Amino acid sequence: MVHKVHIAHWTRLNFALLYVFEVLARLFQLLHDTNSSLKFSEDIIQRIAEYLFEKYPTVPYAQALKNNHKAQKFLQEHNKNIISQIETISTGANLDVKVGETVYLLFHKEVCNSPQEKELYLAAQNKLNKVILLPNAALSTIIASKVCALLDREASTFFFKSTVDLCILDQSTYMPIFSVALDSSWHDLERN
Repeated sequence: MVHKVHIAHWTRLNFALLYVFEVLARLFQLLHDTNSSLKFSEDIIQRIAEYLFEKYPTVPYAQALKNNHKAQKFLQEHNKNIISQIETISTGANLDVKVGETVYLLFHKEVCNSPQEKELYLAAQNKLNKVILLPNAALSTIIASKVCALLDREASTFFFKSTVDLCILDQSTYMPIFSVALDSSWHDLERN
């Protein structure tokens, strides 16, 4: 029974502290609102900011604590993080890659490069049971690189850069049976 009383007391205390935090946070907002007529001494404002910063370190509380080493260190770290995030986002935009929720560059992409390739893959998956399907398979994955001995430099470069849109593999041997390259305007370019 004594144990339950302590838990109840602890719970009431936590709710009271939460209420105090909410009230002080609202006061802090009002003190920094230019339309507010609420005025406190600088000492009281500092004490409120210190309490709030200790409970929930954020930029507005830290900015109010000009002489607090911990708050100023927090602001320096915050500014470094902001600069790092801006640089990451800028790099992501320049590289045309996505930036994840945790502000890391995401280089992964869909395996299919176009809606047509995806449609081809799904249609093949729907109709072909006893095969393995490889979308966007590199030629060097399905043709032995020994073939380069028979090719000139330009054709060898093309070999290592090229893919087929869909390759069908035998399920038991993993050997290519058939490859498909969808026709597109890219193939119409003279260099291709």
